[in-house]
Amino acid sequence: MLQSSFFNAKFNWCYHTNSIVKKVNSDILIFGSSKASHHYVPSILSDSLKCSVYNCGMYGKCIYYHYGLLMLIKERYLPKVILLDVTNSDIYDDRLFTIDGVKDLAPYYGVSKDLDTLINKISPFEKFKMLSMLYRYNSRIIDICRDNFRKTDQNWENGYMPLSGYIQSEKNTMTIQEENNIEQDRVLYIEKFILFCKQNNVKIFICISPVNFMCENNNTYITVANIAAKHDVPFLNHYCDTYFSENNIFFKDVTHLNREGAVIYSSLIGEEIRNMFECQ
Repeated sequence: MLQSSFFNAKFNWCYHTNSIVKKVNSDILIFGSSKASHHYVPSILSDSLKCSVYNCGMYGKCIYYHYGLLMLIKERYLPKVILLDVTNSDIYDDRLFTIDGVKDLAPYYGVSKDLDTLINKISPFEKFKMLSMLYRYNSRIIDICRDNFRKTDQNWENGYMPLSGYIQSEKNTMTIQEENNIEQDRVLYIEKFILFCKQNNVKIFICISPVNFMCENNNTYITVANIAAKHDVPFLNHYCDTYFSENNIFFKDVTHLNREGAVIYSSLIGEEIRNMFECQ
């Protein structure tokens, strides 16, 4: 019952996930957390780059989930280009964004050996738990039931989720330094993600999208910059871009661009990519 309901869902999270895994065949795919889903407008990028674009961003997820999703997609097809939007949770120890997020892909256990291996890393008992179909679906039972009957306000546009309104609070200045709590396993999976793309002739761009606070330095993503340089991957860093950080009108909250900000940012990223890559 749960299995059928998940794979036949008509709306929201279940439908979005199934579309990515089973149907989407766009030239360019965007991976990342909620910043990815809210910051990259496929129609803007498509106009700039003259190729099809789909946003695979998913809120509340980190590099483990992004890698697992890529491993599912590659069982069916490979895009020409991937944009990987990296956030702090992709490199630092973050108890809110952990490998447990991969459980949301548990309904596809058995489809990809690479995904299975990743899910099995959650615990020594995970491969035995996956024998239970109920266990595979129990983390999203509410979503599965809802997504068969009611469309929420998640108005996806080729995976992009627009936000309206703008932040009105005072802007904070943050001193940003390379922290000591880097989780090496997350860094490893960023590299695995990059290496998979390079080995399969998928052009990959590592992107850091804007935030709404003033940065006294821009060292937060030195680790990611070094990884990109090591593998000769373009690194598009707009984390402390003052054009965005100095304008509240571009942000829904301190970390997420609203639609106006996303349109401008997508146009900027599209131009930068166009100078390095031709989709045709």
